Amino acid sequence: GDYFTLLGVSPNATGYEIRRAFLDLRHSFEPSHLLTPGTLDLAPHLKKIIFVLEEAYDVLKDATRRERYKKAIGSSNAR
Repeated sequence: GDYFTLLGVSPNATGYEIRRAFLDLRHSFEPSHLLTPGTLDLAPHLKKIIFVLEEAYDVLKDATRRERYKKAIGSSNAR
């Protein structure tokens, strides 16, 4: 997949749509909401998910970096 797919937005998404999708997903994967004493063994996996979500948002939140990323993954024709 790619960062657009990961966040559930199209390559033509606006900065607002990208931010909203990121915040919704980040909230869904909030460790304080998901981890219980019985699921603490999942914490390292959850950290990886959060890291990738934040990485995707970091790239896509900036219009210039987003365009470079679209070209890098070959979706520049989706404009």
